[in-house]
Amino acid sequence: MLTLKQTLGAILLVSLSPISVAQNAIETYRNCGSMPHLEKQIAEYPEITNERARIEAQTQDYIRRTPSVSQRSVLTIPVVVHVLYNTVRENISDAQIQSQIDALNRDFRKMNAEVTRIPTDFQSIAADVNIEFCLAKRQPNGLPTTGIERLRSTNTSWQANDDMKLSEKGGLNAWDASKYLNIWVCSLNGGALGYATFPGSPLSTDGVVIDYRYFGTYNTRAPFHLGRTTTHEVGHWLNLFHIWGDGICGDDHCDDTPKHQGANYGCPTYPLVRTNCGGSNVEMTMNFMDYTNDACMYLFTNSQKARMLSLFAVGSARRGFVEANLCGFIPPPVCAVPTNLSISNISAQSVTVAWTASADNATFTIEYRRISDSTWTSAANLTANSFVINGLQSSTTYQLRLRSRCTNAIESSDTPILTAQTLEKIIIPPSPPLAECTDVFEPNNSSSVASKLESTIKITGMIADYRDRDWFRLDVPAGTSIKINLSNLPADYDIRLFDNRFRLVQTSENQGNADENLTYTTSAGQDFLLIYIYGYNAAFHPAKCYALEIKSFVNGTQNVSKSNLRKINVKKADYTEGVILSPNPTSGVVNIELPTANKATIQVFNILGQLVLTSQNDAYNQLTIDLYAANNGVYFVKIEQDRQVWTKKIVKN
Repeated sequence: MLTLKQTLGAILLVSLSPISVAQNAIETYRNCGSMPHLEKQIAEYPEITNERARIEAQTQDYIRRTPSVSQRSVLTIPVVVHVLYNTVRENISDAQIQSQIDALNRDFRKMNAEVTRIPTDFQSIAADVNIEFCLAKRQPNGLPTTGIERLRSTNTSWQANDDMKLSEKGGLNAWDASKYLNIWVCSLNGGALGYATFPGSPLSTDGVVIDYRYFGTYNTRAPFHLGRTTTHEVGHWLNLFHIWGDGICGDDHCDDTPKHQGANYGCPTYPLVRTNCGGSNVEMTMNFMDYTNDACMYLFTNSQKARMLSLFAVGSARRGFVEANLCGFIPPPVCAVPTNLSISNISAQSVTVAWTASADNATFTIEYRRISDSTWTSAANLTANSFVINGLQSSTTYQLRLRSRCTNAIESSDTPILTAQTLEKIIIPPSPPLAECTDVFEPNNSSSVASKLESTIKITGMIADYRDRDWFRLDVPAGTSIKINLSNLPADYDIRLFDNRFRLVQTSENQGNADENLTYTTSAGQDFLLIYIYGYNAAFHPAKCYALEIKSFVNGTQNVSKSNLRKINVKKADYTEGVILSPNPTSGVVNIELPTANKATIQVFNILGQLVLTSQNDAYNQLTIDLYAANNGVYFVKIEQDRQVWTKKIVKN
C-alpha cells in the first residue's frame, strides 16, 4: 500500500518537457493541463492535499478488498456540456457533441475499433471499464433538458484558470457536480488541448474543459480528431494519472501498467522498449493516459478500471452519480388544469368567467362557442384569473372551456365544459324629465377649467355631490367694482374670490343657508378674477340650484352685459327614488349616489339596448362611472341594489 508521502509526491510531480513541446506546436503534440491545474488548486486551497490523500487511501483499500472488477454492473454518468462561443465555428453542433458522447462510450466500454490492434502482451489486461455516459435528461430543478447549454461570450479565448466555469467571470456555472459530469467546451489558449479536475477539488469548478477544436469526432483537428482528448481528461476526472506518473519513471498507482520513462508522442512503433526505468520495459504507448495521437491510443487497464470504479463505492468521492438516475427518459411535466371555473354577470351580450389557478400556472386560454356551432372562438395568453367575454348574441346558449399553459411544461387539458344562456335584449323606457338648472358652464370643478362669465350676469348652478366644486372667471379692467351675491342656497355653501395671481382677496362664509356676498374693486394689473363656490363640510344638494348674481360698476355706473342671458336647459342631476346621477348631461364622468352602501350592480346601455359598461360599488354608497370613451348620445343606466331596480336616462355630449 502506498504511503501518504508517496501519494502526495505523485500528485505534485509534473513533467515539464511535454508541456514545453506542446506549447510550441499544439496541433502536433498533445498537452494536458490537468496536473498544472491541480498544482495551482493545491496552492490556492491547501486543504485539497488532505482530501486527495484520503481519497487515495480509500482507493487503495477498495482495490485491496475488491481484487476482481471484471463483472461489475454498468454505471451511466450524466453529462452536461456547457458551450461557450465567440464565433459561429466555436458554437459546435448538437451532433458534434453527441459524437463525443459516443466516443467516450466506445472507449470506456472497450468497443472502439482499435481493440483489434491491442498487442498480445496487453490483451489480458485491457479493460471494459463498465462506465457509460449520456447527455443528462433532467436539470437540477427536475425539468427536462437536452444536456447542452450555450452562451455567446465576448471572450475570444480562455485561460486554464476556471473562469469559464463561473458566471461572474463571463462563463457558465457548473450544475450539481456531485451528480453531473460538467464539460466546458470553449477556445482554450496556453497550449493545452484540455484539462480536468481530480476528485477532491471544489465542486463549484469540478469537471472537464476541452478546446472546441478537439471535442467530438468530426469538424475536429487531426491528429486529435477522434475524441480521445476528452477520454484522456475524463480519465483524470476519474482519478487516473498519466501513465509515466508525471515524472521520469514515475508511478501512476496502477500495478498492470509498465514503467514509462516519460510521455510518448505521435504514433510510436510497437514495441517501444526503454531500459532507463530498470529492466527491459515495453511501454504501453497505446494507453489512453499517454500523450500519443488519437489514432494510436485505445485502451485502459484493469488496474485503471479499479481506480475509477473505487470512486463510486459507498462513502466515496463520486458516489452521488450512482444514486442520481438522471439519464433515463423524463416525461415533461403537464400544466395543472384550472379549477373552480364559474360564470357570473350574465347579460344580453356578455358573461364573466372566473377560475382558480394552480401556483405554477402562467397563462390561460378561454374558448367559447354557440351550442349550435362546431368551431370555438378563443382568447389566449390571459394572465388574470377572470375574463369578460363580450360581443355575444342575446338569448343564446354558449359553451365555455378553459386550459392553462406553464413555462417548460405541456399545456393542460381542458376543463369540463360549462353552459351559459345570455339574457334577452333589454328595451329600457325613457325616464321622466329631470330637475333643471340654467347653468351652462359645467364641468368647472377646478380653476384650470373655470367657466367664463360676463361681468354683469345672473345664473343658477348646482353643487350636485360631495365632490362637486364650481369655478368661474370674470374678465374685468382695473378699477372695476364687483358685487357678487350667492343666494337661494339649498345647503351651507360658501364663496371665495381670487385675483389673477391666485391670491385670496375676499371670503364669504356665512352659516347655514344665508346668502353670501362679496364686494371688491380691482387694481392695476388685475385683469381677471376667479370665483370659487363650494359646500361647507362637503355640503351639496343634487336637485336644487343656487343663484349667482354678479354686478360690476365703473365710476359708479353699472355695466350692462353685451349679450342677453343665455338660458340653456342642462339636466344637472337625477334624484328620484333614492338614486342620484350627476352631472346630467355629462362630458364623461357620472357620479352615482346610492341609497345604501350595500353591494350594487350598475349597467349602462346605449339607445339600441347594447351593454357598453358594467360596474360595482365597493362598500360605499357613492361611485363613479366613466363615459369619456363613449359616443355622444342618450344612454340608460340600470342600477340594481337590495332587490330594487332603477333605470335612469343620461345624456353624453
